[in-house]
Amino acid sequence: VYVNKFMLTDGDFRYPFITVLCTNLFLWLWALVLTAAGVLKLPYCSRDIFLRQALPAGICMGLDIGLANWSLQYLNVTFFTIVRGAIPSFVLVFGLVCGLDDVDPVKIFSILAVCVGISLASMGEVQFHVPGVIMCVMSCVISGARWVLVQIVMSRDERLLEVQRAATTPLGAILLITPITVMTCVPFAIAFEVRSFLESPWAHEPARRKMAFEYILVAAIIAFFLQLSKYHLVKATSSPSMSLMGIFKQLLTIGGAVMIFGDRISIIKAAGFVICSGGLLSYAFVKQTRRDRAPARRASMDS
Repeated sequence: VYVNKFMLTDGDFRYPFITVLCTNLFLWLWALVLTAAGVLKLPYCSRDIFLRQALPAGICMGLDIGLANWSLQYLNVTFFTIVRGAIPSFVLVFGLVCGLDDVDPVKIFSILAVCVGISLASMGEVQFHVPGVIMCVMSCVISGARWVLVQIVMSRDERLLEVQRAATTPLGAILLITPITVMTCVPFAIAFEVRSFLESPWAHEPARRKMAFEYILVAAIIAFFLQLSKYHLVKATSSPSMSLMGIFKQLLTIGGAVMIFGDRISIIKAAGFVICSGGLLSYAFVKQTRRDRAPARRASMDS
């Protein structure tokens, strides 16, 4: 977030979809290199799975990151992070829609708490940029769908052949999804950014070109390891668990934004974040408690 914020605003590199396109192109090329080196088997994916799972996941990834970076041009890091804190609630909603989870009062409370928290945070934002907020909320909704789809892609039957199981590994998912993400960003980059980029100093001044290349390279390296860790977490647990783990990252991001960018946190904005996080953490606590009690219940039933 810090690197993107610096380049998109202070660095005046206002090309979010070009950034997402190039970084994911790097991710795909690195995954291809690892495949050629024998580290990763080329994942097998049937036409039906590609169209119903991988393709929507890749499209959602491109729109999610592109819209999020676009909104970051207009929102400060603190407010952006608080709004993005709504992602776990959308993951829960799409998980319910896709049948990955069941409806219960705790989940309803968690989703309502997130809505109230985001509303309070919005009321506490002095520099409220409506298009920026709309794009950020849209990216949150799309991100919820994206991570549920990623969970479906990576939870395919483990009895499949080894070459088929390769698609369910984190590297296999990157190799499968990132080309779709690149193609999703192409029309947006052409429509909104390419002409402006070609007419800007970024395309003509060697120093600017070098800076842009270094920025995209650093962003790609960070994105590669971030995607690997997220895919590992989704595969080991679930998409809601991965999203809830992001609360700790959000706290660190907000603290860094105050120190690095001088963001101010009002009492209302802080209260909104606390309510939002509290609702999500209550869901995580209840879910973990139920999981811990499940073996004891099964043992008592067996006896």
